[in-house]
Amino acid sequence: MGDLLLFLRDGDDRIPMDIDMTGTVLDLVIAAKKVVPRRFRIEYMGEALRYEDGCLADAGLSMQAVVDLVAPSAQEAEAADLELYDAMGGEGDREKAERAIVQGADGGVLLPCADTQTYSKLKTTALHRAV
Repeated sequence: MGDLLLFLRDGDDRIPMDIDMTGTVLDLVIAAKKVVPRRFRIEYMGEALRYEDGCLADAGLSMQAVVDLVAPSAQEAEAADLELYDAMGGEGDREKAERAIVQGADGGVLLPCADTQTYSKLKTTALHRAV
């Protein structure tokens, strides 16, 4: 199919970005992180886009739509990081990990290691837990 021209609004900057019109919200987040490598979630018309929104058309995005890159609150960031960390345990839960990434998770954040008996000062990241 064709490309969908979207604009990422990051503060005062509007960054044009082409994305496959059959793409998903997760595809948009991944593409946006390549352009703006920091923690954010994406909002459209004041509402956060969610993993469950699926494809961009179902989320209401159309040609030349402007989406906002919004820094998550400390509580939202912590919740997303913990969800990603939890998704990386055991066999891994891809859908849960993707949902956490859409919510602004950072796989490199140090978290207490729940895999140890001591749970003391040992810390690890979701990426460490994944391997």
